[in-house]
Amino acid sequence: MYKSTGWGEAYPKFTSQNNEATKNSGGWSLAADMFLTSEKAHVYAYYPHSSKTLDGTKVAVQAGSTDYMWGKSNEISVANPVATIAMKHALAQFVLRLKVSPDYTNPGVMSAASVKATQNKFATEGTMNLNDNGKITFTPVKTELSWQPNTAIPTVGSTPVDYAAAVFPISFNRDEATINITIDNVPYKYNIPAIKWEAGKRYIYSVSLSSNGAQIGGEDGSKVTIEPWTDSVTDIELTPVK
Repeated sequence: MYKSTGWGEAYPKFTSQNNEATKNSGGWSLAADMFLTSEKAHVYAYYPHSSKTLDGTKVAVQAGSTDYMWGKSNEISVANPVATIAMKHALAQFVLRLKVSPDYTNPGVMSAASVKATQNKFATEGTMNLNDNGKITFTPVKTELSWQPNTAIPTVGSTPVDYAAAVFPISFNRDEATINITIDNVPYKYNIPAIKWEAGKRYIYSVSLSSNGAQIGGEDGSKVTIEPWTDSVTDIELTPVK
């Protein structure tokens, strides 16, 4: 919590930054109480909490299965003590949506998945800035992000299943990167069109399996399906390859 005049402006009687808040049956509890005066303040929040965080402008983040979030409250004071914080996703979500047609007769096991670029585009470690709309900063050190799917693809003819991974927001030029998957020991490759993966959105690439092989792209033949990343989404996580 800082004065509403700006990040880093110390608020009277409150010095416990990186204050952990825990939700329980009785509501929220704080590791350190927050006392309000007539002076206005903003409360900044992030998830998940880490005791190692020393600077709210450099919260350590890792791409993979963790869902990092950030938020900033309305102006509060002793006259208006209720802090409402809308938490937002700091990362984007890469999704492989697998569909299996009734005429596909192979076992249907996806053993590998990756996104590969022609140069260093990716990283698995970075920082999140609560004072800059949860912006993620990282140094590209990898040409590839790879995952080991932790379950088989859906049963033939069943409802499509989404396999998802949290990734840092990033932009791709045309033909700069590819999606690579292996299903039933057969490799498939898809050139990613020019696109920007933005925080808080899901980028869904559908993989449709049939007797003629596999088709990769967005829903209904489009390049990619983009939708808001909402809390109601249920996915199977892609486990990062170490």
